[in-house]
Amino acid sequence: MFNKLITYASMGIGAVIANYRGDIGEPSSIGTYQLNVDNSTYANADMIHTTHYHVDWKVDFNTEQLIGSITHDLEVLTDTNILVMDSWGNIISSVEMLHPGSAKCMRDQCSNDIIYSGYPLTWSVDVVNPIIGDQLTINFPDIHKAGESLSVRIWYATNQESQAMSWLKPSQTSGGVLPYIYTQCEDINCRSVAPLMDTPSNRITYSARVIHSN
Repeated sequence: MFNKLITYASMGIGAVIANYRGDIGEPSSIGTYQLNVDNSTYANADMIHTTHYHVDWKVDFNTEQLIGSITHDLEVLTDTNILVMDSWGNIISSVEMLHPGSAKCMRDQCSNDIIYSGYPLTWSVDVVNPIIGDQLTINFPDIHKAGESLSVRIWYATNQESQAMSWLKPSQTSGGVLPYIYTQCEDINCRSVAPLMDTPSNRITYSARVIHSN
């Protein structure tokens, strides 16, 4: 545990250094958002941003993973055909476009079947700067115009080495009966819990459905 805390501290220091130096990769990978607002994120949050997200997770204490999906309701700010998000070691299995407003509909447990079906989107994961994790780029087949609302669902599982999560065995808890998980998302570790726009300028709401085996 002590070694893990040292790792977290070292990563925090590395992130501060990266922020100070502006090292996010080659110049071609740097967007206006990174230059002007936050260079510890890959997100194109000046072009499109999340307004609400909903997570649907199964907590697996045996494999020490969260398995499921995150659905983002998005607002297009500037015409774009890509969505760029932060991730860190997450195992992405698929990405799909859903009906606009699906994340809030999931939160409200809508009976509308349309939110549960979508069409697949192409995507890629790149490590431009290992200090700040992975860049998840999602491609839209068409250019979406400013003012449009979109919803995108990402199916994934977290990595057992997630920077933000610590898993305790029952023997490590005061009760000694049940396992325990806790998270520490500062300073940029939330991206290892779910693919998202991990930048403080994107103020959003969220909801969750979480299940576990026992």
